[in-house]
Amino acid sequence: MDLQSHLQEIQRLDDDRLLQSLKRHVGSSNRLNALVLAHLAEVDARGAYRQWACDTLAAYCVYELRLSEDEAQRRCRAARVARQFPVLFEMLADASIHLTGIVLLAPYLTLENHREVLARARYRRKREIELLVAELAPARDVPALIEPLAAGGGARAPLHGGWAALAESSAGWVRQLVPGDGRTCAPSAADDWHEELLGELDAEVASAPASPARREVEPQPPTASVDPLAGERRGASVRYRVQFTADQAYVDLLEQARALLWHRLPSGDLAQLQRLALEALVDKLVCRKYGAGARSGMSVEPTADESHTAEPSDAVDSAPVRSEAPGSSARPGPDHEPPTTSGPHNSRHVPAAVRSAVWLRDEARCTFVDARGVRCRATAALQLHHERPFARGGPATPENIRLRCRAHNELAAEQDFGRDFMHSRKHRRTRPDTPAR
Repeated sequence: MDLQSHLQEIQRLDDDRLLQSLKRHVGSSNRLNALVLAHLAEVDARGAYRQWACDTLAAYCVYELRLSEDEAQRRCRAARVARQFPVLFEMLADASIHLTGIVLLAPYLTLENHREVLARARYRRKREIELLVAELAPARDVPALIEPLAAGGGARAPLHGGWAALAESSAGWVRQLVPGDGRTCAPSAADDWHEELLGELDAEVASAPASPARREVEPQPPTASVDPLAGERRGASVRYRVQFTADQAYVDLLEQARALLWHRLPSGDLAQLQRLALEALVDKLVCRKYGAGARSGMSVEPTADESHTAEPSDAVDSAPVRSEAPGSSARPGPDHEPPTTSGPHNSRHVPAAVRSAVWLRDEARCTFVDARGVRCRATAALQLHHERPFARGGPATPENIRLRCRAHNELAAEQDFGRDFMHSRKHRRTRPDTPAR
């Protein structure tokens, strides 16, 4: 029966007979694959491919057997491994292992371990065999990094048009590092220092001989990642390479989240999945820490919900201080008496509405301003700072509370209560209890 007759016969089969026929042919294919590998292994051992003007077995597979380059490499590799461990021919014939599994396990099979390893690899999917390989030869953790990708996806991009052109093209997506609300003056730098520097760099680029390879390269426009989730975002045109080492629990959670979000992310894109997870986490933490009104940094009127209790980082043990003039270096004097606990306020709890109002007003950033008028850039480890200290009856109101980073909150406490007192108090908190005698 020729091929066309077989094709017509397949169309006349009912579902049960069709599935039975398919399974039978796949079984025959597996046995044929094992025989093909056995032939390739013998041809390789004899060097018989040299009779056909081929210098390698892979070349013979490509030019004489008409296999693709990838298929030829995989089959040649699997054939050599199966010749060394003949049990692989049998496993391939009964479909208890596949070609991809043989290639993955090849570097880690030895005469001592191959029976145990192959027994564990029987009927395993590629992902499961990869886990087995990771167990046999665990790699070192990759360094955690967040690295911006240049045009074309490389780490660096060639300069076309000089430094001035690069600066101009990057103006839209490079975050401007503006310290504070006003201008920072540097007495040693002229106002037009950047223009002079760019002119000098452009002159150097123009005078330098261009390599032939560089002249042939055409500038490629940067590719912007598509973001169907959040519309316009700050820095959306910049793409980053993010890598870190995760454990099995993380991968399990990732796969579970991908499965739960299949309706929203049918492609399963990891970058979008991670962003959704981080947005949910940040919303939850902001809501917990600063109240429902501060969710996602949206300008929402604070609610009167006071069910959120202050966390330890909100109720600062270092008893924040009232505001000082910018750059003030006030030190404790005779009037800086230790804090007291007496007064109408006996709880450090800050209502959720107050936390929300403070978060929105201070834009989730430390409010400390130095003598130059430069505002602190910190946005992490923020704490609620009482302008009038809590220990001296300072109320938990938006007017009396500011956001401060941990360092500047501690500085404020030292200015208000004295450095020695605060250091001794911190020492008491961190000192382990001494055993009773």
